[in-house]
Amino acid sequence: MIAPGYAGYLFNRVRTQVRQRYVLSLAGPFWALLHPVIMLGIFWLIFSQVMPTRIVGDNASISYGFFLATGFFVWQCCSETISSGANVLRGNADTIKRLPVPLAFFFLESMLLALVGLLISFPLVLLFIVSFGIGPTITWLLVLPTLLLALLQAFSIAMICGLFNVFFRDVELMLPAALQLLLWTAPVVYPVTAIGESFRWLLYLNPLSAPMILLREQLLYGHAGDMQQWLLAIGWAIALACCAGLLYRNMKYEVRDNL
Repeated sequence: MIAPGYAGYLFNRVRTQVRQRYVLSLAGPFWALLHPVIMLGIFWLIFSQVMPTRIVGDNASISYGFFLATGFFVWQCCSETISSGANVLRGNADTIKRLPVPLAFFFLESMLLALVGLLISFPLVLLFIVSFGIGPTITWLLVLPTLLLALLQAFSIAMICGLFNVFFRDVELMLPAALQLLLWTAPVVYPVTAIGESFRWLLYLNPLSAPMILLREQLLYGHAGDMQQWLLAIGWAIALACCAGLLYRNMKYEVRDNL
């Protein structure tokens, strides 16, 4: 979707936007941590102190803080990718009309901007985990492909929302509620065991559930992850990517005409 010749232009745009976002800021890109850290603290307070959430089974020895941190920053990156990607075409309408840049370029740009916070926070989370004697294990090598599956899902959802948002402004208005639904129907702030077995299948209707489960298995418990979770994560990633690709191919010319 993106020609190699656009790589330099993409890098320069991302670098410029990061600089503009944090210009005259003493902490620079580390401000990208502020919102997720505050939300992390709120969820920790509620689910660890006010309404304690039990992590049962093999997970019982794991602190809820570790459990929450390993999933929340990844969720934050995916959420930002989707929310910014849904509005990226409208926000860059003038550039799209003036330059023959592929539309997929702008979705990739929004995902790379969202990655800035994750690239800062995730190594800190890993260092925090190791400092308390958890890992590293051989299963940490599986974290990268799991993250790529989650990002591919988020990128595809962002592209689908962004394309439809050009024609239907309802997408932009519905997105905050949809993201809240994705958050609370994925095991981001609570373990899978908090859901009754008869209703647990509902979690897997959320594409991001399987990658979240796999990440915690790999980082905290030294397990590669259940094959069913891998199949779900890969299946959702392929299905969403195919859907986004088909929509992109059929709508890219109409999108330019309607911006």
